[in-house]
Amino acid sequence: MAGAISTGTHGTGITLGNLATQVIGLKFTAADGTQVVASSSENPTLLEGGRTARSSSSGFRTRIRY
Repeated sequence: MAGAISTGTHGTGITLGNLATQVIGLKFTAADGTQVVASSSENPTLLEGGRTARSSSSGFRTRIRY
């Protein structure tokens, strides 16, 4: 799923967005082992960027919530 989300796979327009538009929360693990949660209420900017960013730019996605 992380690959499909990262590349913006599928979706047919404004009413049926791609898979990344369905993500409501992410959990990242950084290179130093630190875990960071991103949601609309906690680190919302990271959530927006993490929906379609490559894994290595924000850390590895260890949990994706839909």
